[in-house]
Amino acid sequence: MFISKVGEMFAQATSNLKNPSEWLVQMLGGGESSSGIPITMRSVLGIPEVFNAVSKISGHLAQMPIYCKEMRDYKEMPFPSDFGAKAIRNPNEFFTKFTLFEKVMLDALLYGNGRAYIERNSLGQPIGLLPIQAEDTTTVVADGERWHLVSINDGTAVGTLKTEAGNDRTMYRLPDRDVLLVMGLSRNGWWGESLLDIMRDQFGLAIAGAEASGSTFRNAGRPGLLLEAPRGAFRTAKEAQDFLDQFNEAHEGLDNTGKTGMIREGMKAQVLPHDTNSTGYVSQRQFGRESQAIIFLLETVLGDNSGGSYKSVTERQSAYLTNCLGRWIAKIESECDLKLLSKRQRSAGTFRYCMEAKSIYSNNLEFLASYTSTLRQQGVISGNEVRAMHGMNPVDGLDDDYYAGSGNIPQDNDLAKGSEEPETQTEEEEDEV
Repeated sequence: MFISKVGEMFAQATSNLKNPSEWLVQMLGGGESSSGIPITMRSVLGIPEVFNAVSKISGHLAQMPIYCKEMRDYKEMPFPSDFGAKAIRNPNEFFTKFTLFEKVMLDALLYGNGRAYIERNSLGQPIGLLPIQAEDTTTVVADGERWHLVSINDGTAVGTLKTEAGNDRTMYRLPDRDVLLVMGLSRNGWWGESLLDIMRDQFGLAIAGAEASGSTFRNAGRPGLLLEAPRGAFRTAKEAQDFLDQFNEAHEGLDNTGKTGMIREGMKAQVLPHDTNSTGYVSQRQFGRESQAIIFLLETVLGDNSGGSYKSVTERQSAYLTNCLGRWIAKIESECDLKLLSKRQRSAGTFRYCMEAKSIYSNNLEFLASYTSTLRQQGVISGNEVRAMHGMNPVDGLDDDYYAGSGNIPQDNDLAKGSEEPETQTEEEEDEV
């Protein structure tokens, strides 16, 4: 009964002309936008603003360390022996942690679903992670459970996936518990919506604008100088061409800039104005930057300096972390808690996965110095913890009082002794002074 139900859902997920699957759309060149431009993963990544946004977000999330932590005596302590944490640090023999999560986030950003297959040992403990191609996967729900139907190709036929599928099967199903799923915006909560589909017309408009501008520059070039010759000045077309060749040779190039030119036989010269924005190319590019920043929830796109609502770069970076990266961090952490923690760990309620966002600012020394200085003054971290955040070794004997230097608690040694009253001077001592 259950297997037939999954087969029925699989049949519904297969492609047809009325509702083609993502893999069929991609194979045939992508769905067509209202501007007539086919939209595929490669064509959308060809938009500079999209490539910048996707590379920035996926790269920053991929470089953040992911730790399993345990609450002990109201303190979070790293739990490095966790099987899931080990699988994240060393996903498999083919991919590093950075490569795997960057690929997963690329699919999550554009396809709405980034997936990685969780390899487990005989005890059900995670021992590795393998990427799954988003365009080759369909998510279905059968009897209240979520399944992922995956077709084999060169990108997914690795590790135990190839062994499970066998040589005589083109598709296989994976239970949701064995798939690490990072979803984008979702309408039903079971799978995310594809950005390539939702924003098809917007992406098509950006690609069409670039192609139209390129066609204008290629086919509608305008000369900078127009020479008008009187009737009968040249007897043949060869004489006219020879004159143009000699004129261009005498006046073209940097070496001839500023030289005095002369024309004879009643010829007239007219300089044609050249407006680089006549085709709307500059305004179209600016509109593209703003649109892609809105789509990917970025505060700004590289090259766009129109955003002036932040007092400093530090404030803008903080807004980027809160408004853009924060939602993805929360999704990855909760998915790791659900799929990588054991039942015992989840029932204990003291284990959880954490991503360290401060790692993306580790190379920004000015921001890091301001950040650690603020924490130190507020008594949040100690002196050696400041050194650790800057990649420095601890110093023996360094005052680790969390309130040292904060200005909130008196540091006078005399006051720290208690309520002893200071000694008063005699009249003779005062005279001596």
